[in-house]
Amino acid sequence: MPPQPSPNYSQPKIRQIILEAIFRHERLFWLTIAGIMLLVAVGTYLTPKKYQADAKLMVQNVRSSSPLTTTASDRLVTSGTVPTEQISTQVELLQSSVVALRAIGAGPVGSVSREKSREAEKLQKALSVEAVHQTNLIELKLLGDSPEQAADQLRRVIDAYFTERAGSGLSAGAASFFDEQLRFKQRQLQVDQELLSDFQVKHGISDLDEEKKLQTERISSLINQSLLAETQLAAQRSKAETNRRQLVLTPARSSTIQRSITNQYSQEHLGTELVDLQNHLTELQKRYPETDRQVIETKEKIETVKKAEAGARSTPATEEATDVNPVYQQLSASLAASAGEMSAGAAEVAKINEQLQDARHRLEELNMATSQYDALKRDVAEAQRDFDVYAQKRDEARVSEELDKARMFDVSVVQPPISQSNQIRPRPKLYMAAGLVFGFLLATLLAIYVDTSSEMVYLPSQLDGLTGVRTMATVAEDDQANASSANAIAYRRILLAIRNALRHREQEIVAQTKGLLGAPTPENAPPGQNESADPMSYGRCVAFVSPLQGEGVTYVVNHLAEEAARQASFRVVVIDAALLLRQFAEKGDAGFALKKDKRAGYWELDTTIEVPDSKNHIPRGTSLQEVFSWRLRPMMAQLRLDFDYVLLDCPSLAESTLSGELDRVVDGYVGIVGAGYSRKQNIHGMAAMFEEASAPVLGYVLTRRRYPVPTWLHRLI
Repeated sequence: MPPQPSPNYSQPKIRQIILEAIFRHERLFWLTIAGIMLLVAVGTYLTPKKYQADAKLMVQNVRSSSPLTTTASDRLVTSGTVPTEQISTQVELLQSSVVALRAIGAGPVGSVSREKSREAEKLQKALSVEAVHQTNLIELKLLGDSPEQAADQLRRVIDAYFTERAGSGLSAGAASFFDEQLRFKQRQLQVDQELLSDFQVKHGISDLDEEKKLQTERISSLINQSLLAETQLAAQRSKAETNRRQLVLTPARSSTIQRSITNQYSQEHLGTELVDLQNHLTELQKRYPETDRQVIETKEKIETVKKAEAGARSTPATEEATDVNPVYQQLSASLAASAGEMSAGAAEVAKINEQLQDARHRLEELNMATSQYDALKRDVAEAQRDFDVYAQKRDEARVSEELDKARMFDVSVVQPPISQSNQIRPRPKLYMAAGLVFGFLLATLLAIYVDTSSEMVYLPSQLDGLTGVRTMATVAEDDQANASSANAIAYRRILLAIRNALRHREQEIVAQTKGLLGAPTPENAPPGQNESADPMSYGRCVAFVSPLQGEGVTYVVNHLAEEAARQASFRVVVIDAALLLRQFAEKGDAGFALKKDKRAGYWELDTTIEVPDSKNHIPRGTSLQEVFSWRLRPMMAQLRLDFDYVLLDCPSLAESTLSGELDRVVDGYVGIVGAGYSRKQNIHGMAAMFEEASAPVLGYVLTRRRYPVPTWLHRLI
């Protein structure tokens, strides 16, 4: 069962750990700070004095910088914000080695000596060029051995920068280049214009596009005229053909007088006969049926008479007189006139078609000459454009060269070099303050490192890391301030932690006894109890062990027993296991007598009563501690019946292995570790002994704890 730490125990804070490490290694801490401060003082004394000169340049778009291309550029002076790239370019140029070499009076880069190169590098290191944030200003700073020297060197750097800009600008040598190209383009333009003129004279072309347009319009007009003439000719032919057919169908003579005479006599006679037949039919129908032959014949006669009467009424008799037909005469005259018109229309159509062919031939000739004409015209236009561009570029280059010679750049000096009378380096106050801060941090880290990497254990957290178990409590050394009141609280924590751990273990034993967890084994059953006994009716036996002698085991056991007897009214007995072991070694008997310390309230061994010597023989092959542990068992069982707590003050592991042999006698172990006494390997050995023992470890107590931090400071943290 893992030990349960006290709920009231709290881990030390980080600031407490740091301060304790500092005060525990106070000598190392102050020596480190003193060493750092000494080094800073020596470095400050040996650092040469440096003075700073300041200057400021302004970048503005006061000049239009056109690219060196064969395309025309707009002559616009840009204004507004300056691009960041432009400012960065000027900063790089100011920091370049070319400007530095020119500032120290060296020649071209390729012929610079080693001494000049070193001098230029030194100047570059002393020069600081920075673009002011969100402005178009460039700030220059230069360190020198004196204020006058710094200002003079910075002034030479600025002069070298402007000289370099005048010699390395885009316009340097560009005017002569463009002038030479301009003369070449002028000759080329003359040749191209002569070729175009010869071609126009040869083909009779003044303006090809206009000529083609005129010919196209002429062809369109002739086509319309031809269609109109052919339409008129077709109309005349159709009219003549129609007149010819009408003339064939039209008679030469026509009737002039035509009279109609009615057939009155025939109509009267046929009417009378029709009435008689109808009367006769009526008489026959009265006599005979409708199917009689006479009735049928009579009806047929009536129908015949009706038809004859209708024919006489519709075809009266006529009388007609004839003369010469005027339509025939008109058609004959029109046909004669159409013959002449058709001959004239055919001649007109033929002439128009002839003109249309000529116009199409001219248009085809112009189309064939278009490609060559366009090429010649394009050459002339290109030569003219190049001539104009080179003329513009030559003028721009000449103006730019003159501006460069006059040092009229887009960068101007807004603050000339001004030196400061106060030295920039070294700064003793600043260096000493920085050295003090650095020394304090380094000394703190060294103190923490030495404290954490030491083989000794000073803090509960270190003990927790070594054992893997939360420390039950910390007991301060008696000479510490308020040690008595703090230790009283620590003893209560230890007692509470022991009670909780033993109660938990006893509850497990009761559960095993009742069959919930199985029958208890001899390893986890309390010594001196049978299987049917109630473990809660027996006292607890706890052994206190330390890795080395002098770590305060007896001190802790006595004060813990006193606290248990006074605060909780427990019956407590303290057994000095080392004293019993010496008595057993001398007399061979483990018997002892007890007496009560009336002041403390607990029982302890009474050394004034003589115990008779039994002179029992120790079996061969067994150690004194094994036999002593075996003889001590019945006595511990009796003590469990008489006392609530049996506290065994065991010898340290460095003195004897008795504590390991008492695992069958005790209910658990409590490890006592003195702060700054036991090494880590000793603590590991004690933890290994606890792991091999059958009795559990109830926890660890850190004793002889010293607080190097002053009381007033400890209260603050």
